[in-house]
Amino acid sequence: MIRRRICRASAVAPGTCGELAQGMINGTHFLITCPIDMYSAATVEISHGDGAIRGPEDSPKASRAVQATLEFLGETVSAIANQQVLFNPHLESTLELAAQTGAVGVNVAHSGTVIGMLFADDAPVVERAAALAREQLPDLQWLRHSRMVRGGVKLS
Repeated sequence: MIRRRICRASAVAPGTCGELAQGMINGTHFLITCPIDMYSAATVEISHGDGAIRGPEDSPKASRAVQATLEFLGETVSAIANQQVLFNPHLESTLELAAQTGAVGVNVAHSGTVIGMLFADDAPVVERAAALAREQLPDLQWLRHSRMVRGGVKLS
């Protein structure tokens, strides 16, 4: 079957290492994320066809995520995801390490799978903190230095 393309759009979004601040001011909710220099790119194409969702063969998770999002249209996915409190077993030790190394803050992603320490732009301090993290947090699965970046999603 030949599918005729209706439209196509691409976007690039910085990764995030959680939130810097979240709350309400004068009755308006706000959320300030902590964007970092890791990016995800996605291209979506809408075509006439059989209604199937197709993605790259090496990205089955992305296709399932699109399918789940479409199934939950009209509902707040975030509200569903946040019905349970996600315990992060590394928060306390990360807070202690942050205080020990002079971090200006700690942030945790809503998913609870990413935790970060925030530092001023001081490479030796960051290197020392990374070395201590490897030493003091033996369960650490992945360590990466990332810089916060300006802006958000970039459309092309």
